[in-house]
Amino acid sequence: QLLMLNEWVSAHEAQQMGLVTRVIPHDQFTEETQRRVMEIAKLPTGALQAGKRLIRGPLVEKWKEVNRQETAELIQCWVSDECAQAVMDFFARSSTRKSAS
Repeated sequence: QLLMLNEWVSAHEAQQMGLVTRVIPHDQFTEETQRRVMEIAKLPTGALQAGKRLIRGPLVEKWKEVNRQETAELIQCWVSDECAQAVMDFFARSSTRKSAS
């Protein structure tokens, strides 16, 4: 639903949905971010890199294939009559707003 309708959710809603693991209040963001960076900086670099490779490794080829598919779909969208009409409608609205100003 979020993707299809381009809906926005709050940070707390995103956390409830499992899209984020933690919500940090705005007034604590800088301090908390610096604290977390320092925690991560103390971890063994080699182990972090190995962990990242293990997590990402099996996904890289899938990401490349998804990217190829997305590119093909976007090309089809951009050359469609529907897209051309949407662009013309956008510029027509934009022109109307400028002349009303």
